[in-house]
Amino acid sequence: MKLKTVVSVIVLSLFCCFANADEVSHRAAAEELLLLTNADKMLKPMWC
Repeated sequence: MKLKTVVSVIVLSLFCCFANADEVSHRAAAEELLLLTNADKMLKPMWC
């Protein structure tokens, strides 16, 4: 039982590394979404 738990933790920790490996494309997609939705124009009245 302990061996299964240890193996599961190791496998899951390896998948976390792969999930964070593509941060650049995620950031680019988020920036594109903000540009397309004109988020800066929507937020401006809230700050003034």
